[in-house]
Amino acid sequence: MAITQRVEIDVLVGGETLTLCLTLGALAELEARLQAGDLVRLAERFRADWFRRAT
Repeated sequence: MAITQRVEIDVLVGGETLTLCLTLGALAELEARLQAGDLVRLAERFRADWFRRAT
């Protein structure tokens, strides 16, 4: 199955806008560094952190 959606964000660094693209390698590194265990727990952690920041 092909991935049909790209995950990109624009970040302003030193006055220059850069487009960052989330890759499977980056997801694996985030999962390892945050000791999430798997992608589902990683997503849950991001949702929880986003909710805390949004409120």
